[in-house]
Formats: sequence, C-alpha cells, structure tokens
Amino acid sequence: MPKTATTATTTTGITDPKKTLAAYLKAEASTDQVGSVELPAPHVTKAGNLYVHSRHMTAWAKKNVDRKVEQADVQAALRSLGLSVRAAAMPGIGKSVGFYTGRPKGVSLRGLPVRELSRNGSKPKA
Repeated sequence: MPKTATTATTTTGITDPKKTLAAYLKAEASTDQVGSVELPAPHVTKAGNLYVHSRHMTAWAKKNVDRKVEQADVQAALRSLGLSVRAAAMPGIGKSVGFYTGRPKGVSLRGLPVRELSRNGSKPKA
C-alpha cells in the first residue's frame, strides 16, 4: 500500500525539534571530513552554518530518542527550524551529498567544533 501524505508527515518521536537537534549536535558534531558518505556527521562551518544529513540524524534519533522515528520526521523537524536542503561536495570522493543547512532557529551552535572545509578536495584543514 503506498504511503499517504498523512503517513509521510506524521511525527512519531520528535516532539521538541530544538531540544532534539541540540542533543544530537552535542553528541555527534565533528570536524572530521573523512568518513562514510552515506552517513556524514553534522558539522558547523567557519561562517557559522550548520550542515546536517537527515539519514545520519535519523540513525542517531532511532537509538537515542525513539526507535520509531522515520527520516521524514527528522526532515520535518529540520525544516521547522529553518534549515533547507543544499548539495555539498564531499572532499576527496568527487561526489556531492544533500545536507540540511543554515542557522537553526532557537538552537545555539556555540561551543560546537568548527570544520574548515577544503576547497580543492584534498586533505581537510585541521
């Protein structure tokens, strides 16, 4: 049976997007650019923009918030905080990956590690 619009937008376990995103970033934000393209870690750029991959956050939320959380729930939560999807190049692999990016409403990025992105696709800056 195909999913209905209601099924796709129903939230199961993310009742407080701000609190959930803050906990996720505290646990998972990284400066490491090397890793899985399928599940890249969230990061903050030097310009103060947040990059979150919805599949990575969904995997974290299933373990730490509610095992019934679906990717659509995470995507709705990220959009509710003012983030939008943007393709970002993954250094060294020649691919771009879609991230929810921007400055989330009501969620502080202070104290999170800042990732300096490499423009030439070689080694990331430390």
